Amino acid sequence: MIGKLCAALLPGLPLLAGGVGLLLPRSSKRAAIWLAVSSTGLVALLALWCAADALGSFGVIGVKFTPIDLSFTLGSFGELDVTAVLRLDGLSALVASLVALVALAVQVYSIAHLARDERYVPYAAQLTLFTGAMLLVVSSADLITLLIGWELMGLCSYLLIGHDRTNPAAPAAARKAFVVTRVGDIGFLLGVVLLGAGAGSFNFDQLGSASAATQTAAGFGLLAGVLGKSAQFPLHTWLPDAMAGPTPVSALIHSATMVAAGVYVIARLDAIVLSSDAVRLTLATVAGVSILLGACAAATNDDLKRVLAWSTVSQLGYMLAGFTVSSPIAPPLFHMFTHAAFKALLFLGAGAVIVAVGSSSMARMGGLRRSMPITAVCAAAGLGALAGVPPLSGFWSKGSLLALADAAATSDGGASGLAGAIVLGCGTLAVPITAFYCLRIWLLVFGGSYRGPAAPRDSGWLTLGPLIALTIPTVLLGAVPLYGQLGNWWAAAGANYGAGALLPGEALTPLLDGSLVVLGAALAWSLWHRNQRDPARVFGRAQPILADGCYGDAMQRALVVTPVLAAARMARAVNEHGVDGAVRGVGLAVRSAGGVVSRGHSPLARYVSFAATGAVGVALLMLLIAGITA
Repeated sequence: MIGKLCAALLPGLPLLAGGVGLLLPRSSKRAAIWLAVSSTGLVALLALWCAADALGSFGVIGVKFTPIDLSFTLGSFGELDVTAVLRLDGLSALVASLVALVALAVQVYSIAHLARDERYVPYAAQLTLFTGAMLLVVSSADLITLLIGWELMGLCSYLLIGHDRTNPAAPAAARKAFVVTRVGDIGFLLGVVLLGAGAGSFNFDQLGSASAATQTAAGFGLLAGVLGKSAQFPLHTWLPDAMAGPTPVSALIHSATMVAAGVYVIARLDAIVLSSDAVRLTLATVAGVSILLGACAAATNDDLKRVLAWSTVSQLGYMLAGFTVSSPIAPPLFHMFTHAAFKALLFLGAGAVIVAVGSSSMARMGGLRRSMPITAVCAAAGLGALAGVPPLSGFWSKGSLLALADAAATSDGGASGLAGAIVLGCGTLAVPITAFYCLRIWLLVFGGSYRGPAAPRDSGWLTLGPLIALTIPTVLLGAVPLYGQLGNWWAAAGANYGAGALLPGEALTPLLDGSLVVLGAALAWSLWHRNQRDPARVFGRAQPILADGCYGDAMQRALVVTPVLAAARMARAVNEHGVDGAVRGVGLAVRSAGGVVSRGHSPLARYVSFAATGAVGVALLMLLIAGITA
């Protein structure tokens, strides 16, 4: 009974709190803070308890954990039963802990960051709903529940990205995020329908009964939705523009929700989505392109938040690529965990810097290590983990993925081998670029002397507290691979979810990766040390092209937007001047013909009228005479 209650409360509590929060008047800021923080905090404690319980079933803590399904029948359509199923197992408990903890840090951070925002009350409620939608995706064990959470998350992201009504770029960014992700969601919906019809059920456990052809077609459909939500090429263009939203929203979207939802879906349904070699190679290619494209764009942008956004595109590519070269899902999930910690840390740190400086342009920063020392230390830890500096968390998680890609490329000549070669090549090339832009960020923001007009200083503890809290896992998660029970920890997510060691032996001595990190950082340092100018000038005339994402928006406009708008205008013209014109023409023709007939018969009509009037008059006269004579 307690287990089923926990399964219902994990997504249900934040969804209920978010719904109640939307009903609060905008003057009830204190009540909104209490409702948002307390509900998210309770969910975080509940998720941690469930995760500890799951890990204990493998002897780590000593408590037995039994996976629980909570099912609701929604209806029956012939032989197809539609049910909503919530599952609480090791995988959902671990990921729910990640989502809830990051969401809690963001909620606390938002209290100070949006202290003067008149629309904080609906913001806090929407953020809570967003968290609940992601937890619904995490807890789902059937495609219908997954789809509900998936779509609710898209709606909440639209509202949150467009929250700032004073920023003209925010509504446009929200519309773009909604439309671009909807393109992928069309494929996602088709994949859900195909699997449900092919398997005769939407339950995850029964999807394998669908035919191989159905699984392949559905795999491509689900993959389209994943590419949209996780901002992978070519549906990646919405993510950098989404930086128009509040910084805490960016932190949550880029770390533990929205973009991580696609990674989680692949983890849950890897046997279905990646059942075909064609889907596997497609994902490996798209992820490889995203790794390099995101890294190059991050290395050349000046806007701090856009740099981190492009970095997210690149790191998500590593995670999704990991599924194509690894049968256990533990390594890419480990990188999802480490990325959530250091990317949330970096975004919240960026928010503190932007508020202090009054600008998101790194050209107007510099020297903040003196005036904002705590923020500088936390940012250094986050950037080091992102670059893959040992022994920080990113070093182990990214290194494990590259080691697995190397093993697949050298030991398998089939689709897995080709996928491994693609992932290894793109991932290795991106290592020095990542180190380059990480050190570039720190030098431009915290190094040298201050170049702006404001007087920056460290923020209060409502801002610094979440930064320090996120710094701890950013640093300590690097020690996880050294723990002897690691295989048991990940085996808690299920027998096929990563039993055995997380890292192959080769990843414990990643000399090549370490050398490439040093190479990229050394290039950035040498270019900066000469005259303290932006190291990105090394890209020369290619810098604006790379910063723009190699004209991704322009290509989308040319290949998709412009043709669609032209077709829409043509359809409108055909409808207005063709269909409507024909209808109006028929009406005018009938009206004209009626007028002609009416004019031709008008004398006759008058004669008939006169005759009828006369007849009535004669009849009345006769009646009158008859009455008199009587």
